[in-house]
Amino acid sequence: MQTTLFKSFFIFLLVFCSITAYLILRDSPADLTGLVHPDYPSMVHSGSTVAYSGSSQWISLVYGLCVLTCFFFSIWIGASKQGRIGKMGKWLVSGFVIYGVIYLVLTTTWWKSLSMEIPGFFMGFPHTTAWMIYGMWFFPFFFLILYLAFFDSWIFTPEDEQIFHSLIDNTESK
Repeated sequence: MQTTLFKSFFIFLLVFCSITAYLILRDSPADLTGLVHPDYPSMVHSGSTVAYSGSSQWISLVYGLCVLTCFFFSIWIGASKQGRIGKMGKWLVSGFVIYGVIYLVLTTTWWKSLSMEIPGFFMGFPHTTAWMIYGMWFFPFFFLILYLAFFDSWIFTPEDEQIFHSLIDNTESK
């Protein structure tokens, strides 16, 4: 199980690095950065070709999902004990699926906001910004609450504590 997980993570990292290399080596879109805003000269912004480019939109979607997948693998590997994830596996998977759905909604909201299909605001922010603040920023608290609530039974059990203390006693006696 652990070997398969590490191999999967390694293959994922190769794909992720390939995507990153493609982004670095490809020709940059015209007017990528550094244009002075017409109404606010102290503001610099990217050109209109970047956000409206279909390839830029899809690449940003895939790249963001790759970053979330990297977080998932890192937490999964760090939380596994002796090659097993235990009871927290279903919570991690469901949490990252929800996090991925929030990211997908954020991205599609951004795409729709470019064509002005979503007018107005939600709780004081444009819809895309609201998804970023209220969804992407706050959802990691789900993982924090799980960590706090189940630390004693998932992460560092009383049996682990006994083993730890016996290791300390053996080290001190030498």
